[in-house]
Amino acid sequence: YLNDLVQNHLPEANTRVSIISFYDTADTVHRFSDSQNRDDISASIDSMIWYGGFTNTSSGVQAAIDLFDAESAPDTEKAILLLTHNKPTRPIYNPSPCGLIPDIFQRSITTLVAGVGDRYLTLGGEAELNCLVQSSDHMTHAASYEADDMAPVTPWVTSNLYPQQGGQTISEPATLPAVLIGLVGLIAAIRQRRA
Repeated sequence: YLNDLVQNHLPEANTRVSIISFYDTADTVHRFSDSQNRDDISASIDSMIWYGGFTNTSSGVQAAIDLFDAESAPDTEKAILLLTHNKPTRPIYNPSPCGLIPDIFQRSITTLVAGVGDRYLTLGGEAELNCLVQSSDHMTHAASYEADDMAPVTPWVTSNLYPQQGGQTISEPATLPAVLIGLVGLIAAIRQRRA
């Protein structure tokens, strides 16, 4: 899913992508300062190691915030796309991701949460993560990571990141705002340059 999103639905000219995986801790797989060639981002996605353990959502979101702080200007449009199959679970020393709300709002980060699978719903993932979004429209669910189940997620992502495009595939229009995306749980942090 991520390769398709990056390769075919996010404009390369003005969108920078960072990728963060999280488990017991967060692992930055691709930084905003790394090559933004879509093949290079896909190579980073393909090289990811999937660890077991906690679903430490807080560490992933904090890593995205830290990347925004380190590698973007304050007036850059920012978004986090959080893909997760579980509710946040965490070591006892790590707080709820809801504790990061002041940092998210202070930086004007748009947060999109896509829960995947039955566990996300039955274990209460939506209830525990809705604090991170500015609108209920910024949350969605897919039955699985299979292509058919994830297909509706792509227009949901693009319509929330680029509302002037109405969720259509984007073909590099000059008027499109730039975005910085952090993909967590994958988290994708997205940064756009201002038009």
